[in-house]
Order: sequence, then C-alpha cells, then structure tokens
Amino acid sequence: LLLGVVDARFACSTHKLEPGDKVLLYTDGVDHAQFEGEAPGMDSLLACARRHRGLPVQEFVARLARDLFSGGSVPDDLTLLALERV
Repeated sequence: LLLGVVDARFACSTHKLEPGDKVLLYTDGVDHAQFEGEAPGMDSLLACARRHRGLPVQEFVARLARDLFSGGSVPDDLTLLALERV
C-alpha cells in the first residue's frame, strides 16, 4: 500500500532498541533481491541482514545493496534506510 494514498490501518507496536540494534526500512524493490540461494525477497533480505548485522550501519546498508543485487541490475525503486542505536 502507498502510505497516505489509500485509507488503511497499520499495526502499531513498541520495541526497545539496545545499543547496536538496527532498524531497516526498505521499498518493494527488495522483492527482487537474491542472496546465496535463498528465495527472492524477504528470505534473501533476512539472510543477508543476518550475515552483515555486526557491521557499522553505513557499511551494513552498502553490503546489503551490493550482495542482494550482485547478480543483476538494481531496480529503479530500491531504497534501503537503516538506523542504529549507539
């Protein structure tokens, strides 16, 4: 769903972040991501994020983009935004 375009309800929850925890926001371009034989999309994203979770946040995002799309072209709507609690 496009935020702000359609009247929709989204779940709301609260999570406490500990130092070193990251939050990753992404667009649907990740649906085409492929990582090490995992199914395209969420399975590949989670496997890649687990692999690189110990990296500093800037390098984490760069590695995700590189590793998820190393076998082909990056979709024109790909956005990755990560936040890290320090």
